[in-house]
Amino acid sequence: MLAVDASDIVKKGAVKKLWYLYYAVDLFSLTCNQFKVTEQSTGESLENFTLEKGCLVIADRAYGTIKSIEHCLSSGSDFIIRIKNKAFHPYDSSGEKIIYTDWLKTVIETAAELTVYLKTKNKGLVPLRICAARKTEEEIRKEEKRLKQLESKKQKKYSKETKFTHRYMFIITSLPPEVSAEEVLSCYHLRW
Repeated sequence: MLAVDASDIVKKGAVKKLWYLYYAVDLFSLTCNQFKVTEQSTGESLENFTLEKGCLVIADRAYGTIKSIEHCLSSGSDFIIRIKNKAFHPYDSSGEKIIYTDWLKTVIETAAELTVYLKTKNKGLVPLRICAARKTEEEIRKEEKRLKQLESKKQKKYSKETKFTHRYMFIITSLPPEVSAEEVLSCYHLRW
């Protein structure tokens, strides 16, 4: 079970240089499983890690992309990845686009799940699960305050849809239905 993340490394001087450190921690032994340093141009992707069959990868929203998911699927690894509402389009079994906000409106504080299908290059439509739970009122207030500060700092306005989705914790996983949505969300918290 690997928790992965990245951090930037800045070398100050006449010319400021920036690198990224990608790091994977084995959650059972709390030891470094692997790390990699790249130039700034390399984006956060699970492709920066060597994954094996039987591995479970836990990653944050920066890794919630089709590219990262395809890397896990091709290596035979399972994953629990937090996702953004506009990272990619999930589909239902008939190939119709699923709108996150429509489904999230039905989710309460207890965990819920939805089977979705992703269009991948190598495997076509792949069935996966989205697990979600509504945040507590206190967490929602903190998140609304954080978004408001970001809007002010970045001089950017977030859409109503984005603000709404920030009221929920939602992740995508390849784990089988025998692992409940509550257990999947609980595993994601191990990353912290």
